Amino acid sequence: VGGFNCIREMCKRAPYIMEEQLLHDLAQYKKDKHKAVRAAAKSLIQLYRVINPFLLHKKDRGKDAQLLVD
Repeated sequence: VGGFNCIREMCKRAPYIMEEQLLHDLAQYKKDKHKAVRAAAKSLIQLYRVINPFLLHKKDRGKDAQLLVD
């Protein structure tokens, strides 16, 4: 969990350090069995919904980003 929070803070300060494939791999942890890991993964997804939703897969972007794409 500490690793996810560290990654999120680094991405908040320098959003272009994250690659699309790595972000997708980390987003897969939103279905983990541990509640803290799920929460940390969802917070990373939420950060990229605001910063750069186009790095996220379509299902993770959210409703507002879909309106910008279509």
